[in-house]
Amino acid sequence: LYLPDGIPIEVLVTSVVSCNHIFVQQILHPSYPELSRLDNSMSVFYHHTEMTPLLPRPIQPGIICAAPTQAGWFRALITVYNSNHDMAMIKFLDYGGYLYVHANSLRVLRQDFMIIPFQAVEVYLDNVVTAD
Repeated sequence: LYLPDGIPIEVLVTSVVSCNHIFVQQILHPSYPELSRLDNSMSVFYHHTEMTPLLPRPIQPGIICAAPTQAGWFRALITVYNSNHDMAMIKFLDYGGYLYVHANSLRVLRQDFMIIPFQAVEVYLDNVVTAD
């Protein structure tokens, strides 16, 4: 999803990377109510990780996958992969934020989990600096 230009809309801040780098969701977008159902379906499906396929090797940046957190499983994009340590930097596509994880914890994302658009919009705020 993208933020419309020049039109005020309601958003929910879901992740703060820094004072001028945030992620938001458009809570009035027609696809937003589907997100909780997607989250539940993914958590149920990926609960037994031994039954879900690992990402095929070699892992490349740009791959969309399923990533575990304490709150459940979420859609993520691999932004960086370190083959020496088998670690990946991922960006959460529905809630925002970045996390460095072991690549063997990531799973292939089922195609039907791609139906709704990614909900997080990455925002960089101009003229915002930290207060020293």
